[in-house]
Amino acid sequence: MPTDRSLDEFVGDAADDDADADEAPSPESDTESGEVAAAGSDEEDAEPVVLDPSTVDPAEPTYSWSADGAACAACGEQATTRWRQDGDYVCADCKEW
Repeated sequence: MPTDRSLDEFVGDAADDDADADEAPSPESDTESGEVAAAGSDEEDAEPVVLDPSTVDPAEPTYSWSADGAACAACGEQATTRWRQDGDYVCADCKEW
């Protein structure tokens, strides 16, 4: 097993940090406004990309957990943790990994 190492060994030179601090943030990384400049365009000419939330598919959970357990959609056995497969929640034994 390797020996523990200090995180200080992975820190860059202090001169590099000072040089990075003087640079202005790029328009592509503007997280405060939530808008992103079009790639490859000048800052003055760029129009922000705005997404319509109604056109974005909602996220779906990949698994479900229940302290009391719930029935597996494939075999019917009670399982505390079930994974999504073909739109249903199944136990680990029924999940096609």
